[in-house]
Amino acid sequence: MSNNYYWHECLNYTCMSLPFLTVISSVYNAQKYLDAGIKSVLNQSFVDFEYFLIDDGSTDNSLEICERYASQDSRITVLSQEHKGPGPARNLALKQAQGKWILFFDVDDGIVPNAFEVIDSHLKDKDSLDLLVYSFDIHFLGTNRHIPRVYPDMQIRGRKEVEANYVEHWLGINGWTGYLWNKAYSRDFLTRNNLLIPSVIIQEDDVFNINVFKCVENVDMISDRLYNYYSMPQGNSRAHYIPDLYDVVNTVKLAFLDICDTWGLTDQRMPAYVYNRFFFEVVSCIRQLVIFPNNLSWAEKRKEVGEILNRPETRECIKMLEELNAVPASGMAKLYFAPVKARSVTRVLLLSRIIKVAKACKDFINRMRYHQ
Repeated sequence: MSNNYYWHECLNYTCMSLPFLTVISSVYNAQKYLDAGIKSVLNQSFVDFEYFLIDDGSTDNSLEICERYASQDSRITVLSQEHKGPGPARNLALKQAQGKWILFFDVDDGIVPNAFEVIDSHLKDKDSLDLLVYSFDIHFLGTNRHIPRVYPDMQIRGRKEVEANYVEHWLGINGWTGYLWNKAYSRDFLTRNNLLIPSVIIQEDDVFNINVFKCVENVDMISDRLYNYYSMPQGNSRAHYIPDLYDVVNTVKLAFLDICDTWGLTDQRMPAYVYNRFFFEVVSCIRQLVIFPNNLSWAEKRKEVGEILNRPETRECIKMLEELNAVPASGMAKLYFAPVKARSVTRVLLLSRIIKVAKACKDFINRMRYHQ
């Protein structure tokens, strides 16, 4: 049966029973991607779902596009709020959701056409399941690069098994835990544990999923690659200057370390990952001062970099990475480690400028190759 048939049947059909799936998309100035993103959901071969589009105070035509689709398909509900961020936007929908399972979808990504059908076939008659984690593909826009992220087919039952498998399969080392969009969450599970998405500027998905994994009892993983994540050259949500970025990423670090303490984890990969991740974010805090437009003078930038280098959290991170024998061995973090350790504001800013120019050249070359 064709997707066009399903589309036609759902236009004027109001389900008498509650939907099996609730799909939630936070929308902010996304008019460039909205048509393709919404159609990726509506063209699913499985039709028993409701779809919330939450406009987060967009200043472009995003809200109008959402309302147009809602007028054509009764499964869509459009909500709107002043610009508060994706966390509060998604929570608006979570509080109204009726589906048995909750999915999150970013409108600048895509879902394979039979994704909901695969999810439905796996979740049928699994009332005790809290969470389904499915595999995905990463596409680097502007290049021909494509990376599959495939989980083993596994069933995890009980808190002991969840904790035993966390580092191996769900931490960022191998599992890319933080994403909302490669998981189906039991609505009953979220409600019972009072789980909502934190109202932080970025990485709200990381903190939310840390809280989820503190509570889950039963998790399934499947190798089916159901989601297409499109990585933008400048990042999907961080292509601008964020004044309080350091405090946000420190909050995420503390949330990860709390898992170590609460669960009594002794696997050294956990703190090694957490402090490597935090160091990378410290570098991001520095680089954003040079890369993205802001109102700071050069003297103010130097002062802010100096404060970042001397913050107790930064010094502790350097110390822990050396003690864990986990000093960055490659990439951007390796380049920054020595000047950050030495607290050299001049070297750090010079390096940031050089990398900015080099990255601009690389992105230009990649775009030219991609369009040949």
